[in-house]
Amino acid sequence: ETTTDEAFAFNKADAVSLGKIDSEIYGTLTLYLQDDKIVILDEYKDIKFLLDANGYTTKNVESKVEVESTDLNFDGYSDFMLLYSETEFNTYYFCWIWNMAEREFRYYTPLSSIPSPQIVEDEDSILSLNRTSATQMTVTTYKWIEGNLVAQSHKTVTDEQQTALSESVDSEITFTQGGYTSEISLLGNVGSSSQWH
Repeated sequence: ETTTDEAFAFNKADAVSLGKIDSEIYGTLTLYLQDDKIVILDEYKDIKFLLDANGYTTKNVESKVEVESTDLNFDGYSDFMLLYSETEFNTYYFCWIWNMAEREFRYYTPLSSIPSPQIVEDEDSILSLNRTSATQMTVTTYKWIEGNLVAQSHKTVTDEQQTALSESVDSEITFTQGGYTSEISLLGNVGSSSQWH
């Protein structure tokens, strides 16, 4: 069978570097964006994967053009995500998940449509911190059930209720004075990028 489609030719001069990911199967892989394709090269500079970039463009996020490697579905294999939209309140990522049976990365639409995803590894869950205004956000908890991402809980909170979303950042700051020892726990807002220093 013949086709009129021309074979894809990778040209590093025309490509945008997206960074590297560490694959448990293929080692360190380097990603590039060229002609609406994500080109994934192995250490020998051979094309290991060629993925549809789903309309991703570096113009969408000028401040950060970089791949983020993480285990999105908690199966022990690294997946990856690309920041494609950053608004005043929320961020959105295109997400590809490693399919071990097919030994390839597959674009996963449901996860790619979740605003401001936060990976909670110790609970095998993903939080969506969807800030709807300057003082209010909707928090949705997702779990993987039989290979599908399913919403488990959903609540709307205001900044005054943020203590419900707070977590210990430095829970073992202690000091001793006059024979008494005190411990201070500093709480952080998981819906912001603020950190204690």
